[in-house]
Amino acid sequence: MAAPGTRTLTGTRTSSQLRGVAVTLRRPDFGYGRDIPRVWHDGGIAVTAFWNALSIAAPLLEAEFIRDAARLEGRLESEDQVRELRSFIRQEGTHASLHRRFNDLLEGWGYPVEACQAPVRRVLKVLARTSSAFRCAVALSGEHFIGEMGDIVLTRPEVLETAGDDRVTRLWLWHSYEEVEHKAALFDAFTAVHGRGPDAYLYRIAGLAVAVDVLVVVIPLTVARLLREDGAALRPGEWAALGRYLFVTPGLLRGRSRAVFQFLRPGFHPWTYLDNAALLAERREDLVDPSWEVPETRSRPGDAS
Repeated sequence: MAAPGTRTLTGTRTSSQLRGVAVTLRRPDFGYGRDIPRVWHDGGIAVTAFWNALSIAAPLLEAEFIRDAARLEGRLESEDQVRELRSFIRQEGTHASLHRRFNDLLEGWGYPVEACQAPVRRVLKVLARTSSAFRCAVALSGEHFIGEMGDIVLTRPEVLETAGDDRVTRLWLWHSYEEVEHKAALFDAFTAVHGRGPDAYLYRIAGLAVAVDVLVVVIPLTVARLLREDGAALRPGEWAALGRYLFVTPGLLRGRSRAVFQFLRPGFHPWTYLDNAALLAERREDLVDPSWEVPETRSRPGDAS
């Protein structure tokens, strides 16, 4: 019999486990030197700025996702789900750590990383005044979009494998792999705690609006700030090149309206919307070094060292 005040956890398997996907903590060690080209993507300075803007925002957003996930952990009743959520938290911590390391390189090049993070901080400051359920909904909406972009990176080599330096490419390929791997972890935890009723659905839709705002407003503002540092913010050709890259060829964001509309469905689930578990199995050997894996006993939730 369990002691008073303790939870009795069930052994219910997670939706990821049912598809043979194990959310696993890894600690790769990507080194970044000043010899990396400042315009490291062959798509040009604006495309490079877009990816740099995502990296600048990543540590702040990942930290928020960690806090939101941690609020759910104590309310879960499945042992497997608790473990998966903890692995999700650890993965996000490692993502934040490695992007901070890359952002140090950006600062070394003279980019005002802290100033570029200010719009993200303002959004998070407003969110801090809302309920925990709403913040979790924003986080899982963001995870949906990030997982969607991760799938594109893994399935369209031309998006990143044409980059001028594979040290940066490896960061984004690994990050994309893990975003796809854990794409259902926060969604399943939120659903387990808050259910699928009208309130949970409204939280999810409102959270989607905030996530879209970050993607279509905050990230472009950061791109503009980075281009300004390079004297390119007022060059129409650079913005046109970025538009072609995002929406034409290779089309990183082309057709993403489907992801929005599917997320609006009351019965939406990340794996039933897009079951790309086979993709993870196919790319694992190329993108994941077994030596990166960290045994569960060596880490704690939120550990990002």
